[in-house]
Amino acid sequence: MNIDGLPYRTIWPAEEGVAVEIIDQTRLPHEFATVRLENLHDAAIAIKNMLVRGAPLIGATAAYGVALAMSDKASDTALEEACSTLAATRPTAINLRWALARMKVLLLTLPPERRAQAAWLEAAAICDEDVDNNRALGQHGLKLIRDRLEAKGEPVNILTHCNAGWLATVDWGTALAPIYTAFDAGIPLHVWVDETRPRNQGASLTAWELQQHGVPHTVIADNTGGHLMQHGMVDMVIVGTDRTTACGDVCNKIGTYLKALAAFDNQIPFYVALPGPTIDWTLEDGVREIPIEQRDAEEVTQIRGRTAEGEIVSVTLTPHGSPAANYAFDVTPARLVTGLITERGVCPASRDGLLGLYPEHSSASLTAREAESRTVSEAELPVVSEAELRRALIDTAMAAQREGLNRGASGNLSVRCGDGFLITPSGMAPGEQTPEDVAWMDFDGNARGRRKPSSEWRFHRDLYIARPEFGAVLHAHSTFATTLACLGRDIPPFHYMIAAAGGKTIRCAPYATFGTQELSEHALAAMNDRKACLLGNHGLLVAETDLPRALAVAVEVESLCEQYCRLLQIGTPNLLSDTEMDVVLEKFKTYGQNAQKT
Repeated sequence: MNIDGLPYRTIWPAEEGVAVEIIDQTRLPHEFATVRLENLHDAAIAIKNMLVRGAPLIGATAAYGVALAMSDKASDTALEEACSTLAATRPTAINLRWALARMKVLLLTLPPERRAQAAWLEAAAICDEDVDNNRALGQHGLKLIRDRLEAKGEPVNILTHCNAGWLATVDWGTALAPIYTAFDAGIPLHVWVDETRPRNQGASLTAWELQQHGVPHTVIADNTGGHLMQHGMVDMVIVGTDRTTACGDVCNKIGTYLKALAAFDNQIPFYVALPGPTIDWTLEDGVREIPIEQRDAEEVTQIRGRTAEGEIVSVTLTPHGSPAANYAFDVTPARLVTGLITERGVCPASRDGLLGLYPEHSSASLTAREAESRTVSEAELPVVSEAELRRALIDTAMAAQREGLNRGASGNLSVRCGDGFLITPSGMAPGEQTPEDVAWMDFDGNARGRRKPSSEWRFHRDLYIARPEFGAVLHAHSTFATTLACLGRDIPPFHYMIAAAGGKTIRCAPYATFGTQELSEHALAAMNDRKACLLGNHGLLVAETDLPRALAVAVEVESLCEQYCRLLQIGTPNLLSDTEMDVVLEKFKTYGQNAQKT
C-alpha cells in the first residue's frame, strides 16, 4: 500500500539480509517511523509491545523472529527457545502459533547448518502468502459491496471496528481489503470508523491508512454505531478477527460483539474477513475456549495524543486510585455473523460452511488424502535404512525430553520399519538410550534386540494396523497434558484430539493399566479418526506420518494444555511447582498400583 505515494509493506527484510524492518505502529498517526529488528528479543518485544499488531502481521513477525534466532544459533535448543519466547508474547491471535508451528515443523527436518537460510525463505513465503490471501479476500468481498450498491443505488456506508487494514497484515488487510478493492474499482462508498477504545486503533490507524488511500471516512465514538444503524446510516459491517473457531465463532477487538448485536437487531449484514491461517480448527466454542488477553490497565486510564504545540503526551483520564479492567478481545457467536469472507470465497459462519472452503481440514478427507499420497509417492520415497531410523528415533526422543514432554524414563516412541516397527526401550530415559537399545517388533508381537521394548508396545502395534497412514507414534507423560488427565479435568476439544462428552478426558477402566490389551483398546477408541488424544492417567498419545510431525503435534497439544491449565489456575503461570507435580505423580502412582492389584 502507499504512504505519501511510496509503496510499503508492514514488514520486510533489511537490504543486507541480517535484520528485519517494520513500521512502528505505536507512533502512528502523528509520526511515521520504521524500526529495525536485529534479533529474537527485538521481534518478541515488537509483538508484545504492539509495534506490530493484527493477527496476520503477528504471525509474519514471529516467523521472521525464528529466522533471526536461527541466524544467531540454529541448534534444536535454540529453535525451541525461540518458539517458546515468541509464543509467550500474546495469547489470542492464532496466527502466532500457526506460524511458529509451520517454522518448527520445517526446521526440525533439516540439519542445523541449513536452518538459517530455510527459515528466512519460509518467513518470506509466509509474508507473500498473506499478501496473496488478502488480495483474493478483497476480490470476494468486492462482490458483496457491489451487490449492495446495485440494491441501494447510492454510496455504500460500511462500518468497521478496530484496525483490520493493511497495517494489521503484511499488505491489503482483511476487513479493509474489500473496501480498498471496491474503492479502486470506482464504487462510491463511505466508511464509519469506530475509535476502538482503549488503544484507539480505529481513530489512529484505520483513519490514517484510509486517509493515505483517499477513501472517504468518518471517525465516530465507539457508542455511536447502534444509533447510526437505527437510522439507516449503515449498510453493512465488515470487521476482522484474531481467531475464528471451526464452527464460525469469531474473536476480535473488544466491542465487536456489541456491534454484532446492534447489526442483528437492525437486520444489517455483519461480515467477518479472515485468511485461512486465522481459523483455529482445534476449537469449537469461542466464548468458552479462546484465551482473552488482559492488558495493562494504563491503556484504559491514560490516553496518548498530540498537543496544540505538537508535543506527543500521555494524560490520565480516571480518578487517582480507581481500578480499571482491560480485556483486549471479545467473541461474537457464529449466529450473529452473516458470512465469513476468506481468500477462497464467502461462506456461512459454520463448520459446514468453513469445510466447504477448506475440505482438507475434514478428518476423513485428510486421512484419505494422506493414504492416497502414500500410495502415489511411495515408490519415489528415498529408502531409509534401519540404522537411520534407529538414530532418528533416539534424536526425536531427546528432542521430546528437551520440550518437557517426558519426565525420567516415562513415555515412548516408535516408527514403522519394514514389516514391523522400531520402538524405544522400557525403563530407560532418552539420555541413556542408544540406537542399539531400540527394539524391533513385528505385528504379531515378536521382538528382537538387546533391550525389552516399551511395555506399552501394544497400542503402537494396534495403531499401525488400524491406521495405515500412520508412520510414527509418540506417547508422552508431559506435564500439563498428564496433569489434566490425572486430575480428571475437562479438556478443550482440540481439532485432532478426542473430545468425548463435550471435552471430557478419556477415563481408562481400572484394569486398563500399563502394557495391557485393554489399554490398547482404550487408545484405539480414543484416537478414533484423530491424530492425538489424552488418556486418563496415561498422558498424551500422538500418531502422525513421520517422527518430526508427531513431535510437532505433541508440542502443540502440550502448549494448548498449558494454556488451559493457566485458565483453570492449575499451577503457576509458567510451570507446575514441584509440590503440585508431586501431587499429580502420586495420583499417577496410586492409580497404577491399584490397577495392578485389580
